[in-house]
Amino acid sequence: MDAIRNLKFKNKILLSTVSVLVLLSLAVVIIFRFVLLPSLTSELQRRGLSIAQSIAMMSTSYLLEGNRDSLTGLLFDEFQLDERRRIVSYIIVFDNHQEVFAHTFIGEFPESIFEAHRILPSQDHSIVSLTFSEGLERVYDIAVPVREGIYQVGVVRVGVNKAIIDRLVGNIAVILLSAITAVIVVGFIISQWLSKYITRPVTRLTRLAEEISH
Repeated sequence: MDAIRNLKFKNKILLSTVSVLVLLSLAVVIIFRFVLLPSLTSELQRRGLSIAQSIAMMSTSYLLEGNRDSLTGLLFDEFQLDERRRIVSYIIVFDNHQEVFAHTFIGEFPESIFEAHRILPSQDHSIVSLTFSEGLERVYDIAVPVREGIYQVGVVRVGVNKAIIDRLVGNIAVILLSAITAVIVVGFIISQWLSKYITRPVTRLTRLAEEISH
């Protein structure tokens, strides 16, 4: 505190300005971390849930008829839509015996996906964060029951790619850091000019007082 009290008036103005800019920057970072990021994550999960519910509605008749080929074709059609291709990693449909009925994996099917996520009969949907050992991208695995009336005839699981959020967060972080740095630099320059502008008359007055006292 004594060190701050002993600072020149010009340096106090400079320190105050920089402190305000740093506090504002911290406030922006906190808002981004605790408001914007959860909002982005929630929106991604909502989109994934909407896709899963839509596929669940279309899958009922194929499950009841045991028509694997047609359902697989439907899943690939839905998977390859432009707006879904960017965010969906996979789509799987299980029958009422918890066996894979159709899916969109072209290569080897990841065995760990079976026990990674279970939805309870009383649930309308379930969302969990998963990372598979087979090297798949980190996903939000969204499970939705397929129902025929009051009976559950299967489950749809959609993997939503979390890398979408990671890339978006990275881009926003770069923009924020660049903006914060620019604001601090500009604020520092302005505060330097402002401190000189304010202290110049005071310095002259002090000098004049000293001359009069002599």
